[in-house]
Amino acid sequence: MEITDNHFHLDPFGKKELAVKEFLRAGGTRLVLVHKPYASWKKIESFKEQVETTIKLSKRAREAGAKVAVVAAPHPVQFVKLLEHYDNNHASDIYLEAVDYCINLVEEKVTVGLGELGRPHFDVDSSIWESANSLLSESLRRAKEVEAAVVLHTESGTPEVMADLSKDPNYKGWLKLYEKNPEAAMMNEKAEEYLRFYNKKAEGGLMEATERLRRQGLRGGGFMSKRAMMYGK
Repeated sequence: MEITDNHFHLDPFGKKELAVKEFLRAGGTRLVLVHKPYASWKKIESFKEQVETTIKLSKRAREAGAKVAVVAAPHPVQFVKLLEHYDNNHASDIYLEAVDYCINLVEEKVTVGLGELGRPHFDVDSSIWESANSLLSESLRRAKEVEAAVVLHTESGTPEVMADLSKDPNYKGWLKLYEKNPEAAMMNEKAEEYLRFYNKKAEGGLMEATERLRRQGLRGGGFMSKRAMMYGK
């Protein structure tokens, strides 16, 4: 039986492949390695270096014996950090340049999708909140163009938050799980169940779909406490 961790972080200053070996010893077999910022950055070159670190860590995880799929994106909190150095327009341009870089990695089949995209999980000024939502919408639009998977980072995974996100036209129709991402599909035996369920529910909004997930306790491709995994068509 395959045991999957669908939101796995590794740190170059942490246990690295030793953490993967612990996961394997505990019975795990597969993981989705989600890129995380290892330090704050303000230049796109620094972001690319950090993503390259994640890719190297994924190789070490595979060498340790795990099956690995990788997603990478500029974390939404990083946009807030960029605003410490640049005005809103410049910070937004840098952020989207990082998104485009990660989309190229999907097209090159280095990664299976983007993550974590989203919005801050803490209180920010209304102008920052609006900008973060605009960047999320544009990032989803660009990811959708190349049929890339997306892992979301949001303030919570409640039905209310999902319903709010679903108002964005770039969000609607995303919940067609794994259809164009066979490596990601491998990570979850419930892929077909999710695919059928969400294809039916996406047209009418996400509230009912999310409530049903919560009742059934489904986790693999659905909603988690502060993150939601979505796979786009």
